Amino acid sequence: MFKIHGVTPEQLDRRGFLRATTIGVCAISPLLASCAGLRYARSSRDGAEIRIDRRDVVAPGVLVDGPDGELPIYLRVLALDEFSALSMRCMHRGCQVESVGERFVCPCHGSEFAADGRVIIGPSELPLIEYRVTADDTRIVIHFDAPVARERRS
Repeated sequence: MFKIHGVTPEQLDRRGFLRATTIGVCAISPLLASCAGLRYARSSRDGAEIRIDRRDVVAPGVLVDGPDGELPIYLRVLALDEFSALSMRCMHRGCQVESVGERFVCPCHGSEFAADGRVIIGPSELPLIEYRVTADDTRIVIHFDAPVARERRS
């Protein structure tokens, strides 16, 4: 019986399967755009917070599950004790943006966003949602009840 990390494919949901196989796929084919260095970090939810073990976060950043099964959140390392957390949902029509170098691109309608979530190219007029992040010596916490206020594209 075929197993991935001790689990059969039937026991995994789509996201779990992708997480379990990403490392192997990237090792086999480093030219794939989805293997540009973003990986999932384990996280746990407690109310309006998502908690990540600090040891699981590597530069430039990691993806974590969004709240309630929503699109992932990109936890970006800014400095030793400074992080940002961006929703990967394009504010134009809700598609999941993809990491392309130092920016994010929406594959549905072509909006482009800077690494900090600001709109570079529309049609989206709204930046990616950014959430407040706190950290201590052992964990990083994303606060979903505290989005960071941003300006519309001018």
